[in-house]
Amino acid sequence: GTLSKVIVKPHKTPFFQDEDKWAILICGGYNVNSNEYRFWNDCNCAYNMLIQNYIPKNHIIVLMSDGNDPGLDRKISNGNNDSSPTDFDGDQISDVNYSATYDNISSVFDSLSTIISTDDELLVFCVDHGSYDSGHSYFYLWGMRMSDTQFASQINKISNDATIDILLCQCASGGFIDDLSAPNRVIGTSCNYNENGYAYLDPQNGACTHSEYPYYWINALRARNDHGTKIIADPNNDLSVSFSEAHNYAINNLSHSDIQHPQYYSSPSNLGDIRGIHWYYAIPSISGTALCSNV
Repeated sequence: GTLSKVIVKPHKTPFFQDEDKWAILICGGYNVNSNEYRFWNDCNCAYNMLIQNYIPKNHIIVLMSDGNDPGLDRKISNGNNDSSPTDFDGDQISDVNYSATYDNISSVFDSLSTIISTDDELLVFCVDHGSYDSGHSYFYLWGMRMSDTQFASQINKISNDATIDILLCQCASGGFIDDLSAPNRVIGTSCNYNENGYAYLDPQNGACTHSEYPYYWINALRARNDHGTKIIADPNNDLSVSFSEAHNYAINNLSHSDIQHPQYYSSPSNLGDIRGIHWYYAIPSISGTALCSNV
């Protein structure tokens, strides 16, 4: 598909959604045997959290593994493979726009560079495998990988006057910060450049349902966990959760905090406290069944 098709996708706009907000969700997985179920679930939960209260559907662009190809592309918990579901919100319409390739990412940023301008805000959410070698960090796309400098060249296509929030959830993700640092940006990473990001083991079913850092980050913003338990991640009691509060909530709940050190960058230093995607608490969704599924 083309970006024009994404933009005109029908949607209903909840009260808090803002037409000046955009999001790009990237989940590569590399190949069918390394594309973990938890990556898809992280992306699924992020998507549903965003459309409930923050960003219109037609402002969220999803680049996932092999896109809408019906072939096998995902490793599931029992060791078998399946095709990643593309409908995240249950409306029988695919929410995946493109496969996660370098060319598609480049095309998306080219298109958004002509749309996103001063006072607009963009969230870039990446969940995947990652690595570090020869002075560069990488995250894995479908059949390829993207370096920190390559990713920065895409981010830099967006206007310097727009606010860009970047969440990188892969191993070695901290190595991206030096390349991405710029005014009007907030960056959170699951770990440092020489560390691994770990999976979340759900105590209720014993399955690795998520990557740990984004799971807690998403929980802070949707005000609950997968099982509907209410979560308060608002230490200043202003009835909203900022990017920095979500990041700190994730840090405080990591089970590998001795060997996994999430990194944070904000320019100006208070941007992550006062801006972002205006993370208002999802008050109507605190109770009830979580929108993301478990294995």
